[in-house]
Amino acid sequence: MSAKTVRDGRLRVAEAPAPYAAPRRPAKNICEGKIPVPLVYVPTVVEINPRRFTAPPTDEELLSFIPMRAVEEESGRLDASQVRPWKEVKKGYTPFQEGDVIFAKITPCMENGKFALAKGLHNGRAAGSTEFHVFRPGSTLDAKYLMYFLFSPKLRSDAKRKMQGAAGQLRVTTEFFSTVEIPLPTIEEQRLIVSEIERQCTRLDAGVEALRRAQSNLKRYRAAVLKAACEGQLAPGDAPRFPGGPQWPRVSLGDVVESMKNGIYKSRDIYSEGGTACLRMYNIEDGRIVWKRIKRMKLSRKEVEEYGLLPGDLLVNRVNSRELVGKAAPIPIGLEECVFESKNIRVRVKRNLADPRFVSYAMSLYGQSHFNRNAQQVVGMASISQPQVGALQIPLPPLEEQERIVMEVELQLSVIEELQSTVMVNLQRATRLRQAVLQQAFAGELVPE
Repeated sequence: MSAKTVRDGRLRVAEAPAPYAAPRRPAKNICEGKIPVPLVYVPTVVEINPRRFTAPPTDEELLSFIPMRAVEEESGRLDASQVRPWKEVKKGYTPFQEGDVIFAKITPCMENGKFALAKGLHNGRAAGSTEFHVFRPGSTLDAKYLMYFLFSPKLRSDAKRKMQGAAGQLRVTTEFFSTVEIPLPTIEEQRLIVSEIERQCTRLDAGVEALRRAQSNLKRYRAAVLKAACEGQLAPGDAPRFPGGPQWPRVSLGDVVESMKNGIYKSRDIYSEGGTACLRMYNIEDGRIVWKRIKRMKLSRKEVEEYGLLPGDLLVNRVNSRELVGKAAPIPIGLEECVFESKNIRVRVKRNLADPRFVSYAMSLYGQSHFNRNAQQVVGMASISQPQVGALQIPLPPLEEQERIVMEVELQLSVIEELQSTVMVNLQRATRLRQAVLQQAFAGELVPE
């Protein structure tokens, strides 16, 4: 049912019979204004998901192509550099044009803030992911003001709570916005609010950019540590232990492996609140086992013994994205009894020849190019086999040297992880500060300095 609207000067104020109408709330003062600001329903001032351009393109005309990955998280920006002819994208994609606001409706992109103002589009038009809602503001609504409203924490919280669909495919529906009210001051006041939001967020953005650079530098430093370790250049102090590098033999990983096994396959309904913990591809991060998003299975004792993980076993991603397939992590001491699922491979190395931790470092360093060359594409994911894992070439120093290298790597990686944790805490703080600015802006409490 659409809202009945009445005009009040240039403003359109939403009014509708129950049950459509949300209770009218008291008007707010924004930017210390003295004129009450009405709350209006979003559809009265915005065209939602328009299917046409203001000026239709020809079939051969180029326009920007915007997949989900082209939209930055939390920044309101998008990359419009990729172009395609209209005839290639007019079916199966979402059309929008310069000045529209796009809003990722699917989880987790919505929660991650993949919203943007369509700006700098090739020929002023674009086609993008079907997982975008498109908002085309009318003459009484500033596009940036609308975008920041969509970023506001209350709207996002409400949208998340009312998502619909199956697990992993939850979406914000078009109908959700039917009862969303937006404060609507004059265009001039909207632009004042936008200016103050951007003034305050510019300082935050500069800090966030510095933190992102620090993250990238730490990632590069981690790769450099592993490279030095596997090439014999990592030693306590500043001088390399082996000037020019040691002459270590290179062997196939299969030469130092005792056994390999694919994980247990069960239908999703086997997961339960109780039972044995099952590690999945999500539990391998930066060469470590991380205890998160743990699923549990009701299994027989025989199954637990067959697919159990022991300290020192390597858990390897058998199926994942191309950049993550083949990533490995050793099972640490003290982990509770657990098994592993079918998208992983368990690798047990011969402990008289190799330290599993050194092997995992070598896999991190040499595995990506090897597995990318050999992986099979399976429904948008990359897949590798046990023989492909066994064929990976790695250096093999003496066991005593491997253990010394592991000690030094773990010392340096612990410093990196501590710095990464500090960076993450500060990024989360910046996110909270941004949310506070937006909350104040749309509660009429953002006063310019």
